[in-house]
Amino acid sequence: EMSGGKTAVACRVAKLRQAQTVLIVAPLGTRTGWEYHVDALGLNLPFRWIRNTKAGKKALALLQFDEPGVYFIGRQYLVSLAWDEITANGVPVVNEKGIRPDLLVIDEAHLGGSNRTSQTWKVYKSMSAGFRMALSGTWMGNFFDGAWAVSNMMWPEHTPKTFKEFKDRFAKTEFDPWAYD
Repeated sequence: EMSGGKTAVACRVAKLRQAQTVLIVAPLGTRTGWEYHVDALGLNLPFRWIRNTKAGKKALALLQFDEPGVYFIGRQYLVSLAWDEITANGVPVVNEKGIRPDLLVIDEAHLGGSNRTSQTWKVYKSMSAGFRMALSGTWMGNFFDGAWAVSNMMWPEHTPKTFKEFKDRFAKTEFDPWAYD
């Protein structure tokens, strides 16, 4: 089926890890696809949509209290929740809200995740989870620095601390006198 590969992989990872709380951060237009795959692939967890409605706020409260389920949230709403309160050093306060799912899935991670100066990237980077996944067909966007931003967001302990260190390690170029334009 078209456009279901990354979603199916994430659902399979959730099942293999026996995740009880799964937070999916994704474009709103993908919600029904996620809901379909969660059901079709047998996760056996209720699907809840976190948004600015009474039901959506209840879903957020259930996630904060570790109620088993698959929770879907749009990245813009997640960022607005995180930036409602900001710590003294300017770091978003997602974790202080009690959000620490067993599995965090960031779908289309390059949207906001590849810009290391964006609020979205800072929110993603500040989030805790038992296991994290970034899904994207174009994970570094149109620029090489997106590769560092997404890698650093997902695996900060394995990624050079700065983009310059990352570039020096992974993007070395050598002069080839026989190459031509």
